[in-house]
Amino acid sequence: MYSGLRYSYSLVTPDAISQPFHPSKDRTTLAKESVEVLLVLLQTRRVIFVMSLLENFVKAFIPLFVAIDPIGLAAIFVTLSRDIPVDRKHQIARQATWTGGGVALAFLLLGRSTFQALGITVGDFQIAGGLILFILATRDLLRPVAERAPKLAEDFGVVPLGMPLIAGPALITTLLLLSQTIGSIITLWALVANLILVSLTLAFSERLTKLVGLTGLRAFSKIVALLLAAIAINMIRHGLAPV
Repeated sequence: MYSGLRYSYSLVTPDAISQPFHPSKDRTTLAKESVEVLLVLLQTRRVIFVMSLLENFVKAFIPLFVAIDPIGLAAIFVTLSRDIPVDRKHQIARQATWTGGGVALAFLLLGRSTFQALGITVGDFQIAGGLILFILATRDLLRPVAERAPKLAEDFGVVPLGMPLIAGPALITTLLLLSQTIGSIITLWALVANLILVSLTLAFSERLTKLVGLTGLRAFSKIVALLLAAIAINMIRHGLAPV
């Protein structure tokens, strides 16, 4: 027994006393690892959140892009502004963008309260909006490509370019549906992105026409109209699903 005590006492040397205590080292390492794991989890949740926002943004951006049809607007704008000076064209393009954006924003902000006041459900509006979009898309598809637009006054930025060509029934219907399904904030950002794209498309419509050609712009507009008809059928199908 005494020999064991002497042996254990001989292990307690000044060098051993000066060494750090191992359990505390383990606690420090464990704390560092816990913090690292927590940071990784927070980073993962942040990445998932950002990816979810991007996914919803794309889901809102594409239907709005199809409803507005910036390429088709460029073809119409080139035709309507054929004999107008360049400076005046840019002014009309800005006027049309602000007009369409203001009308669209008004419907986006007041759409939900309008639903509640009239007692309209999302399914009701999906069916009605889908029918309207389908009629508009069918009209665009069946319209002759060579049909010339009527002669308009030089100040056509408000009507018909701003409304109803930009903020028409297709855009208003899509905005109200997206605000109910995806959310007003993401829908608003998608609308702003599309309006910026519309402004750029109208501002550079002459260059776009030279690059693609007026026939190419009209052909692309027909493709967009076909996509709009497919989206309309999808809206009607989802509106009839709860029935």
